[in-house]
Amino acid sequence: MLVDTSPSIRMFQLFKLLARDYGWLVLLAVPAALVAHHYFTRLPRLARSAWVAASAVLVMALIAVAVVIMAHNYEQPPQWDFQLYWVFGRAAVTGRNPYDVQALREIATSVPFSDELLGETVFLHPPPTLFLFAPLGWFDMRTSCLLWQVFHATLLIVSILWLWRAFFPDADWTALLLVALLTLMLRSTLETVRFTQVNFLSLALFLGVWQWRSKVLGGVLLGLALIVKPVFFLIPLYLLARGHLRAIVGVAITAVATSAASVLVFGWEMFLGYFRANPLSRDLPHYFYTEWINQSLLATSLRLTGQDLAVHGPYSNPLFWTGAAIFAAVSAWTIWRLPRDRDDWALAIALVLSLLLFPKTLSHYGVLLLPPLLLVWSRRDRLPFAAWTASLVIGTVYLLVGTQQLLPALIVLWLTLIAVTGRLKEPTEVSRPAKRDD
Repeated sequence: MLVDTSPSIRMFQLFKLLARDYGWLVLLAVPAALVAHHYFTRLPRLARSAWVAASAVLVMALIAVAVVIMAHNYEQPPQWDFQLYWVFGRAAVTGRNPYDVQALREIATSVPFSDELLGETVFLHPPPTLFLFAPLGWFDMRTSCLLWQVFHATLLIVSILWLWRAFFPDADWTALLLVALLTLMLRSTLETVRFTQVNFLSLALFLGVWQWRSKVLGGVLLGLALIVKPVFFLIPLYLLARGHLRAIVGVAITAVATSAASVLVFGWEMFLGYFRANPLSRDLPHYFYTEWINQSLLATSLRLTGQDLAVHGPYSNPLFWTGAAIFAAVSAWTIWRLPRDRDDWALAIALVLSLLLFPKTLSHYGVLLLPPLLLVWSRRDRLPFAAWTASLVIGTVYLLVGTQQLLPALIVLWLTLIAVTGRLKEPTEVSRPAKRDD
């Protein structure tokens, strides 16, 4: 293993110290940025200049932190999750079956892996994800890590621009600055960079679903998003409930096409291994369901009740099923009754419900909350108490995510979406921005 002596690694240790107070930092900065943005045209010129300068400096500082993390990752590729991804890629390009645990561990022992990581060297993903990981196996680990990070950093930039255009289509440059600030201040964003996770890819694909949800293309992108991360598993039910049948066709096309491509490129034996040898079809280690980074409703219910998973399986927990039934029933009723011109609110509810009920929603999945949060902000003039309500909700979510409490953040956002959908002041078009007072 590489020795921790480089300046980037020392700066990374400083970042980890600052991260302990991350929640309180965003508690102060996020509401202030939102309120100043809302009243921007009313502020004196000097105050407007100060807001722009402060926001720009903070954005640049957060970019610098992200670059430091990326440099640290390049010098010492993180065990979670890049080293695992690299092993999956090596298995794919060397013709080994990634669902064969022994084959993966033979590759892993050449790195070398820690004993802890070696115990987690299992491939849980569907076969088409090998097209994402295989290119990593073409290079040595550090080169692959560099290319992987550049690719996902590009997706982050694309996502910021897409969020800006989706929720502020009048191309207000102050809104772009706000979106960049909110994206980078979300702790899950920096955690995604730190763990070299695929959340920016998931976010970009979901934004495509958001924009083209009634079209075949939207379904194709949803199919790809489900392959990358099945946390969107309830979105197809939303498409059915809202009558987006073309998108359902797109999901089916993607499933068939990517499965066929997997068989052609990697072979039947590998494809069938997903069903025969995948650890998901057998017993996973119990800590997969209860580790703290898992902020799903299931994991939290298991931690609260202290259920003995050696005696009772994780999915037999009554607290989870009670909560899941309530969340699902209320969400389904709300989504079903919303008029067509509020379809974006329905999709936001479906996304939050998916994150709540997915059995392994990790804390850094909070990046996916950006679309519903910006929906709330862009429609703030149609909410009770307008900007103050939106600022309170968004600030609370950022505080909870910043203190690694994703489940309470999801519940706060879910309650907000359910409460306001029946009380919007007037029908709106999809992703129309709120108008600021002049």
